[in-house]
Amino acid sequence: MTRTFVGGIFATVAVLVVGVAIALPPFLQPPRGPPVMLAFSIINENNDVPYWCSEVSDILKKNNLDAVVFFSGIIAENHPQCVASFGENVDIGSSTYNYGNLTAIADYSEQLKEILDGKNAVDLAGDLNSKSFRAPYGSTDENIYSLLARSEILADFSYTDRYHKYHEGNFIWFRVTVYNASSISGAFIRDLQYDENDRPIQIDIDNTVPLSKVQEIVDALKDKRANFLNASELTGIELTVRGGRQ
Repeated sequence: MTRTFVGGIFATVAVLVVGVAIALPPFLQPPRGPPVMLAFSIINENNDVPYWCSEVSDILKKNNLDAVVFFSGIIAENHPQCVASFGENVDIGSSTYNYGNLTAIADYSEQLKEILDGKNAVDLAGDLNSKSFRAPYGSTDENIYSLLARSEILADFSYTDRYHKYHEGNFIWFRVTVYNASSISGAFIRDLQYDENDRPIQIDIDNTVPLSKVQEIVDALKDKRANFLNASELTGIELTVRGGRQ
């Protein structure tokens, strides 16, 4: 009887301890880290594109991370398996077809064709309807929002300090803090001071960045308890409709 009673005490204590671990009061919980969007761009044939895609996709899936990946049209056309390899919590966006500077194209109709051809190649490769865009080299001109509206694109991530989203007939901008993965380290991320009133963070990663650096950044952000977002979550707009190719 004594043995059973003692066992009951231990069992009760164990349940209480587990309960405390599951539901710590707010003042005892570690502070939540910054909202972060990992923005990948796969826009040229540097490195082994299928391998790089597969490894990045595995990193995101293994860690259950939201993100966004932008493809140039020609990369999506040449490597459709790359577009299809990312999970449903990863937004897919497009760039131009040839990944050339839009502002170097004088003719409006040719600019539009570059954007539409890029989007259509990405959508065909992934069997989806993508609604986010990133201009090559961040270069845009006064035509950009007319071009995006005509392409049924709702969000633009071309810039180094903001993004634009379509709202009630206009594109409006919102500030973000953007870092280039090539210029930062895991130590830099761990040392970042973040206040809940600060801007969301966007980290740009193209397919010239070594996979070891991608993993280093992800590990540091997890240590920082980052809140990983995709483009749809950041903007509040559904930007990737899978199985929704038009």
